[in-house]
Amino acid sequence: MSKVITKEVKSAVAKLNSIQEELSSYIKEKEEVFNVIKLALVAKRNSFFLGATGQAKTYVVKEFIKRIEGAKFYETLMSKQKDEDQLFARLDIAKYAQGTVDIITKDKLLEGDICFLDELFKSGDAILNSLLTYLNGEDVNIEGITIQNKGIATFTASNEIPDFTKEEDKILKPLYDRLHLKLVTEYIKEKDNFKDAVRAKRARVAAAMNNTMDLSELKLLNEMVWQVEVPDSIDDLVWDICNKIYEKTAYTVSDRKKLEYSILIQANALLNNRDKALPEDLVVLKYYLWEKVEDAPIINDIINSCIKNPLKDKILGLKSTATEIVEEAVREVSKLGEGVKDKKTKMKALKKAKNELIQLHTMLEETDLEATRDEDKKLIKENFKYFEEIYEKLTISFGYTYRPLAEEKEMTDI
Repeated sequence: MSKVITKEVKSAVAKLNSIQEELSSYIKEKEEVFNVIKLALVAKRNSFFLGATGQAKTYVVKEFIKRIEGAKFYETLMSKQKDEDQLFARLDIAKYAQGTVDIITKDKLLEGDICFLDELFKSGDAILNSLLTYLNGEDVNIEGITIQNKGIATFTASNEIPDFTKEEDKILKPLYDRLHLKLVTEYIKEKDNFKDAVRAKRARVAAAMNNTMDLSELKLLNEMVWQVEVPDSIDDLVWDICNKIYEKTAYTVSDRKKLEYSILIQANALLNNRDKALPEDLVVLKYYLWEKVEDAPIINDIINSCIKNPLKDKILGLKSTATEIVEEAVREVSKLGEGVKDKKTKMKALKKAKNELIQLHTMLEETDLEATRDEDKKLIKENFKYFEEIYEKLTISFGYTYRPLAEEKEMTDI
């Protein structure tokens, strides 16, 4: 049994996914928002949703987080008037007058396990820069007193991004870089989804919370995610992706981003109940590698082209064909009786299926010689076993003696 994908981990992942499924029943066309939320929570990363007012960015996050029992959720609407005392903590004036320095954090950012800062870039530069330490996950020093940063994830939203080519906005670039996951949100596009959502609204579906998880279960995932293995081949792919991004966009992915990408890949693997990252996990980098909105679709295409695995598609295609061969043989004899003619038809159907499976078995052997990735070799091994299992069941169900396909191949001239 895997030391990472334990029964407790599987249970926690299932609960996270069940929360998404419940919310998806009435919050439509927000699957990518849910994906970012789950990644941020498991990887303990900050995220940024960019979109127009009225796209339910805040609502989606709040609905998800309130289903994490025991988690303290802090949210605030940022503005030019917001200052550090209002956001982080304030000095206890009464105690200070008595010569004691005490900091009040009640109902402030530093008390939250999970936080949401809405209209982030409506704030002044000073308070945004004061957020840097907090968003780095470091403890915060206020009036000489160090206050623990217990935040798991900070979600932010805005309908604008600063123009970092302007001198006055350059000061905000470090803050923007600490928003690891970025997603451009949109309004509902499909009529049917709109109708489903509005019907759910009228029925007050959101009032029910049937799927929840405990904060301790989320913290378990925060611990176990670091134990997910990331093969060297994944690092090679990330290097290639970053180089191609520069070739296509002239944007250089920073060393910080390159060096800190792993946790997102590990989180995606864990969310799929795997203790080892696969190339397909790199798809989540589409939320991580872009800075300019116009570069996002280009970067997404680059990632998809780099992680595409034709050999895996071929392997899965062989498995699908094998399944179809067996199902066709079963359909062909399902209405036959026990007469001599029927038995001959049954034998003919079995022989046809056997010969076709032997051909697929040979193709799988050839594919095995091509495979270089560990995950492909593992998949091929599983398919060899699958071929034998379905052929054995087919042979026995037809009333004949089973022999492994390799033996059948030696005895058969196809």
